[in-house]
Amino acid sequence: MAPGTFAFAHQITFQLMRFANILAGEPNGVMAVREAKIIAMLESQLEENYVHLDKTQLRFELREFLSIPCNAGVVHVSLPLLALLAHSSASLVEPDPIRPRNS
Repeated sequence: MAPGTFAFAHQITFQLMRFANILAGEPNGVMAVREAKIIAMLESQLEENYVHLDKTQLRFELREFLSIPCNAGVVHVSLPLLALLAHSSASLVEPDPIRPRNS
C-alpha cells in the first residue's frame, strides 16, 4: 500500500461525511432531539414540583433559553424556569456539563 493512501482515504471519507451531514441536517436534528429530551425531563419535574409554570410556557421559555448564543454576556431567565433548572440538575447523579451550541 502506498504511504499516502490511508491519509488520502481519511480526508475523502471526512469530506463525504461532512457533506452527508449538511444534506441530512444532522446538527439541527441532534439539537432537536436534545431539546425534546430536555423538555420531557423538565415536564416530568414540573409535575412533581410546585413551580408556577404551565407546559406551554415552559416550552416557550426553554426554547428561548436554548437559542441564546454560547457567548452571550447577559442571559434573561425567569425565576420559575431557573428554579426548575436548578432542581432538575441537582437531582442528577452526574450532570452533563455540555450545552448545545449553535453552529
